[in-house]
Amino acid sequence: MKRPVLIAAAGLICGCLLAAWQVFLWVILAILTVIVCLAFKVLGKKGAPLALYVIFLLAGWLIMGNSIDVREKMEGIRQDTVITVTGKVDNAEEGEYGCRLYIKLKEGYCIANLYDESLKSLNKEALTEMLGSRIRVTGRKKDFKEAVNQGNFSEKAYNYSRGVILKIDAVSIGIIDHRADEFKIWAYRLRERFNETMRNICTDRLAGVFMAMIYGEKGMVDKEIKSSFSDAGISHILVISGVHISIAGMGFFYLLRKLLPISHAAAVSSLAMIMYVIIAGGGVSAVRALIMFLLCLGGSLTGRIYDIKNAVAVSAIILIVNNPYYLFNTGFLLSFTSVFAIGFVLPCIIEFINTKKPVIKAFITSAAVNTLNAPIIANTYFEISPYSVLLNIIVVPFMSIVVLFGLLGLAAGQLSYGAGAVVIYPAVFIINFYELLCRLVIKLPFARIVTGHFEVWQLILYYGFTAVTVYRMYKITLRDKKKKIKTYIKAAACGASGIILSLTLYIAVPRRNTITFLDVGQGDSSVFISGGGMVCIFDAGSASRDNCGRYNILPYLKYSGISHIDYIILSHSDEDHINGVGEILDDKSVSVGNIIVPPGDKGFDELMRNYGEN
Repeated sequence: MKRPVLIAAAGLICGCLLAAWQVFLWVILAILTVIVCLAFKVLGKKGAPLALYVIFLLAGWLIMGNSIDVREKMEGIRQDTVITVTGKVDNAEEGEYGCRLYIKLKEGYCIANLYDESLKSLNKEALTEMLGSRIRVTGRKKDFKEAVNQGNFSEKAYNYSRGVILKIDAVSIGIIDHRADEFKIWAYRLRERFNETMRNICTDRLAGVFMAMIYGEKGMVDKEIKSSFSDAGISHILVISGVHISIAGMGFFYLLRKLLPISHAAAVSSLAMIMYVIIAGGGVSAVRALIMFLLCLGGSLTGRIYDIKNAVAVSAIILIVNNPYYLFNTGFLLSFTSVFAIGFVLPCIIEFINTKKPVIKAFITSAAVNTLNAPIIANTYFEISPYSVLLNIIVVPFMSIVVLFGLLGLAAGQLSYGAGAVVIYPAVFIINFYELLCRLVIKLPFARIVTGHFEVWQLILYYGFTAVTVYRMYKITLRDKKKKIKTYIKAAACGASGIILSLTLYIAVPRRNTITFLDVGQGDSSVFISGGGMVCIFDAGSASRDNCGRYNILPYLKYSGISHIDYIILSHSDEDHINGVGEILDDKSVSVGNIIVPPGDKGFDELMRNYGEN
């Protein structure tokens, strides 16, 4: 059986999705039993891959079903019910409203918010001493907030995808077994030291970028830089990814091989990378890269050839078994689709085109990754940047230099801040160059295209047509290697059909006259969309929610595929009716035709001064 792990991973994923979509087990069993029996009767031993697929499909169904049962049990506990949980302290965070603990339970994680006055004295330093200890926390259960409007952020979905199943506001904490995790405490203090070093060897604005890139400290990234990178389609560089693990891990391994026996070099570099991923927060993309790195080292030690297809399948199985809700985590999906594009799609295209030119290979790599990632990005942010393909050709090759000099600068900064500033300067120059590129790209026409939300059938068609196109390239390459002219004609036909069919994502769904009253808290905003496509917004403000235009109104518009508003009609100038208008006007991906205000209302003077000329 060729690549059984790949077949097992596919079955596991399908089983999890069937359970999430609530397809009944007896229906699955009946259908699969018939299929397996027929397969063995017709194919004999060749039916073994199908049997393996079925076994893992059922395993996925059971794993996801168990996770759903646990979450439904937690959701069944009423809001503000006083409950007690017992588990091990896994992490501590400090935020705007106070500190919180992540407690590892048997079924998942519990967030314990320490907002109560009796717990305010516990700062992050004191909580860090609890890492690894087994504690008992009593508090009021809090429901995760769901998206108030279509396209809005869902705290519930976000936390489930990270394995968090419960949230409480703690009122008391008791330590059952104080066994401090010395490594995690050391890692926390090391991160704090790194943060201080970064702030001293470069500006606060860029320090946050390096903190995120090198060791996963995402909370310090400058909002302007984060927004600029996101709008240009390169926000992926702000997270720990396979690039970091490859550069740091393989570079360290090959360096050690010159000094130590291969087994010792592999052991030391493996331990170093495991520690690095833990220090970096253990994000899903970093864990995936770590698993693949360890498999690569295992291949080197045993004399086996490293196969990226098997490696990505093994890492997917490990992560999904640990938390099947990762299948709905944007970081998980982008990480695996990127690797899938490089490991499965890219070789077919490179072989098909038969080129050795680095520039063409770089373009094809960027195009392949962006082709598979585009629907995920669009379904998360409801917009895409068409220039990201070209931008990533420039950005990605320099990432190795950024990471390398960032790490060297951080190391030098432990001895002298001045030395660290000198060593890290090449990385600072490149980040400034990235930011300049992003600002230029954002100003180009169609820099941000609002796509709207895609339905499941559109995604299935898109990926289905993509798979068929790549498969046809593979078959043509095998059959017509010597018939170059004929091959190129078929290549053009494949590419054209792939592009045309992929446009199924943008099939316009017929509209009816609709009016939607948005939930903006204490305020007012409603959206009217006519069957002919005219869009009117009546009021746009909130007194109880900050940035309602950015976080409540704009996401709904983009989810609905709206890139132009014909009229914003404002009834009066109270803040809870107009304070979101400026945020809508500042967003360059959505244009506004007209704003209608009542005459004589002086409350609109500031709005007119800021935006009246446009």
